[in-house]
Amino acid sequence: MTGETKDIEFFVNDSVYVQVVSLALQEFSDLIPAKGRNVNVHQQEGTLTADIHIYGYYGDNLCVLARTVQEHVAAALQEMADPQTLEVHVTVDDVVLKEQS
Repeated sequence: MTGETKDIEFFVNDSVYVQVVSLALQEFSDLIPAKGRNVNVHQQEGTLTADIHIYGYYGDNLCVLARTVQEHVAAALQEMADPQTLEVHVTVDDVVLKEQS
């Protein structure tokens, strides 16, 4: 994301936003990141987009899980990046038994 404050121009690398998302996800004690493709963040034409892949636990409400993760990550990115437009996409790739994790 590129920004301007008076005479200061700056750019924040996508890897910084990946770290922000990763730290926000660590606040969930029972969240299982999907193997191999957990978080991807990219910027294009003023839009900051985060794609997050997770696993859910069998028996848990997957819609509530995805919505909670989406809202939490969006709040973290909004607070730290203040993008013009923000999209947070959460994909539940699989379910596992609690004993397997």
